[in-house]
Amino acid sequence: MMSENVPDHFGESVRNCSCSVAIALGLIDGGLEVITNYPGSYSHDIFSICGGKVTSINERTAFSIAWGASVCGKRSAVTLKNVGLNDAADPFLNAMILDVNAGLVVVVFDDIDIEGSQIRQDSRNYFSFHGGLWFEPTSIRHAYEIARESFRVSERFLLPVVIRFTNILENLTGDIVRSDRGTSKKTFLRKPENYVAHPINLKSNLQRMKNKAEQVADFVEDLHREERANSSSASTIVFGRATHEFYAEPPYLNIFTLPPPMRLIRLALKNENKAVVLEHGDPFVTDIVRKHLCTKKLIHRQLISELSKHSYIVTETHEKMYSALRTIEGIIVCGDIGSYTIDRSRTIDMCLCLGAGVAISVGAAMAESASHIFCVTGDGAFFHSGKSVLCEASERGLTITIVILENEGCKTTGGQKVPGTLKIQECVDTVIHAEYSSTSDACFAAIFKRLSSCPGISLLIIHEEGS
Repeated sequence: MMSENVPDHFGESVRNCSCSVAIALGLIDGGLEVITNYPGSYSHDIFSICGGKVTSINERTAFSIAWGASVCGKRSAVTLKNVGLNDAADPFLNAMILDVNAGLVVVVFDDIDIEGSQIRQDSRNYFSFHGGLWFEPTSIRHAYEIARESFRVSERFLLPVVIRFTNILENLTGDIVRSDRGTSKKTFLRKPENYVAHPINLKSNLQRMKNKAEQVADFVEDLHREERANSSSASTIVFGRATHEFYAEPPYLNIFTLPPPMRLIRLALKNENKAVVLEHGDPFVTDIVRKHLCTKKLIHRQLISELSKHSYIVTETHEKMYSALRTIEGIIVCGDIGSYTIDRSRTIDMCLCLGAGVAISVGAAMAESASHIFCVTGDGAFFHSGKSVLCEASERGLTITIVILENEGCKTTGGQKVPGTLKIQECVDTVIHAEYSSTSDACFAAIFKRLSSCPGISLLIIHEEGS
């Protein structure tokens, strides 16, 4: 929750700011009242700049809180990374069918160049489900302006507005001039047919969604009116900030919304037999344009960096723990996403996604009863999704040892504290605590040997120094 006494910075110039800073300031100046987040590259930076205090336990919860605040009259935003939107997908997609009240903005950083993610994923694919309105800024100044106006636009169409930005724009800087702070006087109005996801309301919800889509289609055409004046003929379409300085020569058409302005695109390409589409990620806009203009030959340029150019973290921090774990024979080690995922000996045998470590350990224990299953996870990932699996593991009568690295939050993304407690009594048979700094290799080996013979669900909670 933001302070109600946020000062007005009208006319203030901010130089050399990144895209995440520009978006944060735009949200503030747009009248932001509630902001939620689960840490992920750059998304938690926006959260912090906006004055966010309490980190949500996971992305699904973060989105749901923001939508609930919106329905009750507060301009709200949720900031996520692309893979974080996966966790929030259930409430996110339902919200696209229902209404909002006060503006709701979803900011998604798409780590297309995989600077800090486990996979490459283009969040725009979620647009294929229920549409909506997505923006992709073309500059730092544009990012500020979009963020500031997004609450008003969300309230106009009664739908969540999504702002997507990628590595290209985040790795640039630019100047902005701040505007006066927007306000909203929304209050909760009881309209269960608009806010309750249930089959009884589906027909009316789908009709409203169709009406919104028609209105949004007209809106994005008008939003690109400057491009209409400058691009009566073009052979290149640039989506967002797809490095057009390096790849596109005028005339080109720069678009920045989903849905794309198809009437404008038809006009620009009417005399062209083929066109190039530049976008950072999947051929998403390319496919939309191809579907509408099936007679045109479209060439997609993905504009992504080579993975070989990146160097990734191989942790040495937990080497004495991992070296001790490797002395135990006949085990399978499941893991989670974090600074502990990859050690120099590749101790972890399988890892799926953040918070899934305990669940995949359950599957491994069900399939491989001859091996003792270990799970290495952090407390942030454990609170995110792992803790809720404990009782199911116990109910299934399985034997699993869960090693929790306790640093009171999300160490990899800056140490944000996540709500939760490791004082667990239900569904656990054995609990051992250890201090990492004062526990020797031999002592770790002895602990792991003991735990490998313990039946049921065992926890080894390792407190890390400095947390």
